[in-house]
Amino acid sequence: EWFARADAGMLHQLLFNLLRNALESEVRPGSPVRVTVAESEGGVLVEVADEGGGLPPEVAAAPFTPYLTTKTGGTGLGLLICQELAERMGGRLELTDRKGQGVTARVTLARAP
Repeated sequence: EWFARADAGMLHQLLFNLLRNALESEVRPGSPVRVTVAESEGGVLVEVADEGGGLPPEVAAAPFTPYLTTKTGGTGLGLLICQELAERMGGRLELTDRKGQGVTARVTLARAP
């Protein structure tokens, strides 16, 4: 059992956005979205992984670029907001594009005393 140093509202919004992105990226209806929590070098690591098509090339090159979106009706601010929320809590957000196999979002937060 690990406790992360985080603001409950910010953490809720961060995870909500990452889960929504993962669910919207589904290539096949019902494909799984995996959420894991683990210890990571003195911190807490939360991963959200989907089995979608991966990041489009223009997004993979700069995923946190404001207003860059491939979604109809998207604002292009979701990942940027997620990155800002993670940083405001003293953590970081990293994305791994698994090239046509999906995307893994990793949020690392400091462990609470």
